[in-house]
Amino acid sequence: MALRGVWQLQKLIVSYCNWGGSSRGIREFMESQLPAFKEKNPQLEVINELNRGHHPFLKGLYKNKNERVVCVKNMTPEEVHQCATRLRNALGRKVVKLKTRHVTKHPSVQGGRGGDASIGSTIGLKEEEEEVSMVVVVVVVGGCSKATPPYSAAILLIFRYRKRRI
Repeated sequence: MALRGVWQLQKLIVSYCNWGGSSRGIREFMESQLPAFKEKNPQLEVINELNRGHHPFLKGLYKNKNERVVCVKNMTPEEVHQCATRLRNALGRKVVKLKTRHVTKHPSVQGGRGGDASIGSTIGLKEEEEEVSMVVVVVVVGGCSKATPPYSAAILLIFRYRKRRI
């Protein structure tokens, strides 16, 4: 893919074995479809590499010094062509695992959804000889309106439940 009008893939290395059965598809691709692929992509340097006794692969070298390797073992010539096209269209960036499911540039002012202040969370459980006491904290957050000051109000309600032992 072109980033600001510049193709990012500089070099495509086609590695294959001349007698292995897993390289049959890539050898057919090199005979039939690779010359047309080279003509359509003159900005791309395509290198054929004989690698005897190993499975075939395509390696893309990008302008940002990254490389991607795709195994094309036992693939048809059409599938190999599709893999080469995907390498050409990629930007060459590393895949980054996201820390959260939702990524935003402007996080919420009110904070994320946490288990500490959620409704119904228990603060403590105190056992006595004759009764069990539990404290439940409920946090109610009010929003801002034109009639209220420009800040949110938080109200803390504490309920105490008692259950007698029978």
